[in-house]
Amino acid sequence: MKNEKWDVLIGQGIGEQQPWAWELQKALEPKLSVWNESLPDAQIPGKKIPEEWSELFESLISPDLTAILHSASAISFLDALLRKGEPIKNIFLLAAWLKDPVGLGGKEGKKTERVFTNNGSYLLKPFLQLTEKFITRLQEVSELVREKIFICQSLNDPYVASEQADFLQQEVGGELIKIPDAGHFQFRKKDNQNEILPGEIRKKILEVCLGNDFTE
Repeated sequence: MKNEKWDVLIGQGIGEQQPWAWELQKALEPKLSVWNESLPDAQIPGKKIPEEWSELFESLISPDLTAILHSASAISFLDALLRKGEPIKNIFLLAAWLKDPVGLGGKEGKKTERVFTNNGSYLLKPFLQLTEKFITRLQEVSELVREKIFICQSLNDPYVASEQADFLQQEVGGELIKIPDAGHFQFRKKDNQNEILPGEIRKKILEVCLGNDFTE
């Protein structure tokens, strides 16, 4: 796997894999090769998960890669990209956070604090420690993405405040897409939720990845 070059990489965040990622893979694979595999479990105490994710991502970076990164996976991928120093093609950051998200969830703030307080000693803190190693170099990301950068954020995300997206755009540039009601881009069929990404974001990903092969 390490020697194979992929057209698209889908990095999912902490927790169960999302149906939207499989739907995207299915939509892209007739034309492109897509890496969309399980990342090492971030909820196992004592493991250096952010670094493991980063090392894995570094082995997958190639010049024609478009990376689609959700939540904490963005931290490890940006670390890998800056360490490797080799440009990729495009990058999408979905509900990405690089600063402490505890309590930054508006009406859901108390829920957020409870979730991260329970897991914080082994889950949240290691990602924030990894972020500290490269956060002052974020402006270099624009030099490592040859074509387009997209930052996608939902205004009702219970875990990540929209200010995090503003900060990211300020540092790395690119196009900022804010939508009103997609939460943390975690959708579950059992909750009768839509299993694909919101239309504007899904369409943008398909347009960028497929180019002239994209059809409505």
